Amino acid sequence: MQMRIRNRISRLSIEFNHPISFDWKSLAACIIGGILLYPLVSRLPVVGWDWGVYFAQHRLSEYPPWSKYVLEPLISFPWRMGLALLNGLMLMTVAVATSREDKSDSLRSKLLAAFLALVSPPTLYLLWQGNIDGLILLGLIAIPIGIPLALVKPHLSIWALISRKSSLLWTVALLALSLLIWRAWPIDLFATLGARNQHPMAMGWQNLSWVILAIGIVLLVFSDADPFQLMCAGAFVSPYLLPQHLLLILPAIGKLRGTRRLIVWLFSMFAALPPMVLSWGLYLAYLFPLITWLMLRIPSRRNLAGDRVLQLTKAV
Repeated sequence: MQMRIRNRISRLSIEFNHPISFDWKSLAACIIGGILLYPLVSRLPVVGWDWGVYFAQHRLSEYPPWSKYVLEPLISFPWRMGLALLNGLMLMTVAVATSREDKSDSLRSKLLAAFLALVSPPTLYLLWQGNIDGLILLGLIAIPIGIPLALVKPHLSIWALISRKSSLLWTVALLALSLLIWRAWPIDLFATLGARNQHPMAMGWQNLSWVILAIGIVLLVFSDADPFQLMCAGAFVSPYLLPQHLLLILPAIGKLRGTRRLIVWLFSMFAALPPMVLSWGLYLAYLFPLITWLMLRIPSRRNLAGDRVLQLTKAV
């Protein structure tokens, strides 16, 4: 038992201290690809309610004070043009983030993973709604310079940022600097939770049940220092959550292979229930992060075989 605990602590330490290199190629692919998609995306008959009513109108009181600066490049455009660029960036970011998690040499596997993520409910819902969760995912791709963007909506992104020592230090530094500049902004932000929990699709344990929080704590205890495992657990720990926030978990589809990949994609369909069926649909939406966590956490036969070979090698 003690040996297992030591091995787990050692593995967590190695994962936590693993350096993160700035992935400028993925960032460039997202931006250039998003711009190239503009002529197509601008023709889609989407409503874009959130973008037109809130972001394009600079109504950002429910977001950190630096949000207006990092969103300015899109907000400055006419709102329909900004919406098209936003959706183009979101589609490319989902595709790039998912395919880069597939570490195989198979182009077919990478394209399949990207396709499944693109046709999942969180992506399609955001395409219609016009919210900025795709930009939050872009911020996670662009660590460390993307951290201010990732923290615009920290509901799940904060868990990915604390999974590595380097991104955690950058996050702490940014938050400390923000407190020097804007002082008590977290208090003002938390004061908006009461109103936001009145949203008909509001999830989170504060709105549903403390049982959700209890499940999240258990998942956190048994999670590795893996961004996706932590975000899946964080979905349960967050006091406030909306279905579209689960977009950040979608790239885990690329990390999985075979049946596990298909299972996670199928369970992403539960994220479509809250907009269609409120009340019990809010609870069932949690099946998506729960199943994703299980598929990531439970070792596959291939990993078990590799561990046994490693143990035998050490023994020899």
